[in-house]
Amino acid sequence: MNKLYAEYIKERENLELIQSEYGFISYRFEKDHLFIADIFVTKDKRKSGEAKKLVEKLYAINNKDKILCAVCTDAINWQESKQFIEHMGYKELYREYTMIFLIKEK
Repeated sequence: MNKLYAEYIKERENLELIQSEYGFISYRFEKDHLFIADIFVTKDKRKSGEAKKLVEKLYAINNKDKILCAVCTDAINWQESKQFIEHMGYKELYREYTMIFLIKEK
């Protein structure tokens, strides 16, 4: 993955990246929760378990009891993203405009 993108996203949104050959997950630790901003996997590796591997790497360094993430309903295939997140045990917390926020608690 591109090191410049990691530097950019850190500077712009204070997000860290966990990267693999086929995707990445961006996140940041907040005061009382972990926030997952993005999960991306190349089209040829979707539904292969790659996204789950990235999430599990993040969980290995997580020390928060709450994990939040969001899905934008303006995104292409947002329903599939939401379905994957719910399959990982997240529940819808609330909706605001085009965003659906989900939470998982230990």
